[in-house]
Amino acid sequence: MGKRHIALLGICFLIFLAGCQKGQSAEDGADSNLTGEPELTKTATPEAQPSPTPFVNDFEHASAELLADYEALAVLDADGVRGNLYLPLVGENGAAIVWKSSNPEVISDEERQNENYDATPAGVVVRQENDTRVTLYAYLTLGEATLRKEFEVTVLAKPKEKEYTDYLFAYFTGNGANQEAISFAVSKDGFSWSALNYRRPVLVSELGTKGLRDPFLLRSAEGDRFFLIATDLCIAADGDWWKAQTEGSRSIMIWESEDLVHWSEQRMVEVNKKTAGCTWAPEAYYDEVTGEYLVFWASRVSSDGYARQRVYYVKTRDFVNFTEPKVWIGYDHDTIDTTVIKEGEMYYRFTKYEGESRIILECAKRLLDTWTKVESASLYAQEGVEGPCCFALNAEDVQEGENYVLLLDQYGGIGYYVMTCSSLADGVFEKKIGYALPRPRPRHGTVISLTKEEYEGMVEAYGK
Repeated sequence: MGKRHIALLGICFLIFLAGCQKGQSAEDGADSNLTGEPELTKTATPEAQPSPTPFVNDFEHASAELLADYEALAVLDADGVRGNLYLPLVGENGAAIVWKSSNPEVISDEERQNENYDATPAGVVVRQENDTRVTLYAYLTLGEATLRKEFEVTVLAKPKEKEYTDYLFAYFTGNGANQEAISFAVSKDGFSWSALNYRRPVLVSELGTKGLRDPFLLRSAEGDRFFLIATDLCIAADGDWWKAQTEGSRSIMIWESEDLVHWSEQRMVEVNKKTAGCTWAPEAYYDEVTGEYLVFWASRVSSDGYARQRVYYVKTRDFVNFTEPKVWIGYDHDTIDTTVIKEGEMYYRFTKYEGESRIILECAKRLLDTWTKVESASLYAQEGVEGPCCFALNAEDVQEGENYVLLLDQYGGIGYYVMTCSSLADGVFEKKIGYALPRPRPRHGTVISLTKEEYEGMVEAYGK
């Protein structure tokens, strides 16, 4: 055989091998070739990857409603996920939605049941040492047709552990013109406060009633994002408190920030029942069991003739999508101004007993469990107070008998004053002597801990 024939045989053999490899690739990756499915990232382990079952979107038989749900479906912050995701199971037009994740260990795709408690929805995010790409597949079905939508998601690397050294106080200052807005103050020790922004508000409302009261500031469960929510209420407009309770806003105001200096656009979100007459003093706390934030507030409702204030709650993962409201505190007396803090394995809840203008203290092992009253003579002795704010002192500021600080607003008198305690479980509070609150005097607000860098960034941005 000549050299020319040998060369031709070699070329034919190479073409044969290439064809085999191509055929094998098409068979192994049938799903990818049929649907344009993106290559799964190296971060996904083989056993975590969805099986490559062939799938073709059935656009031909899809109804207008299914197509609308397909187009509307999105994953919030897909290019930079920090916390657990909201993955809807039903579209606005009725499409059933099933989710699959290319790496369930980073983004879960199945609901987890919890004994004697609400289930944990899919979408739990576990941030890794490095940014991690995950593909989410949403299968939408309505009638006989099914469509699949794919999302490339980047889960950001988990943040470094933070050391807290300072404090931030968010509050409003009164019922008059320009007072129903959000002001900030900072402190190095939790007792001596300096107003920021030259004593002017930092955030004002451009929506709803144009008034902001009872701001609540929350650091996210992951630690590198902040949510600020507030009551949509302007008493300065007419001074009518009964109207504010029976014809008031059903919405809360929301901002987000990554550094407490640069804030998102204001969002006005209706979270309350259609029968509600007000949505007062919204606060939030992260539920470690379900991976959601419990957002709660006080309302009167028309269905009982606005007979009494109850505390309602919804759940959210992103402060954009919320569940339907349910009663959280439904005693036979008015209750408002609820706040929650955790000590050890127990949650503690401070709530204003409106009829007596006193604060009651309760505890529970989980946020949606039954709450038990904590007897506290020292707390019950505080009369004419509301707007409780409780926070733990940073490690370097703890003194004997002073692990926690409780701010109470004596609204008809001196305003906020300070109490301390060594343990919430004991319920023994003592009035603090020697503190300096910001001016003008703060009303119903929140205190959170800051890192040194966060403190310095705020002082530089806003000025004292």
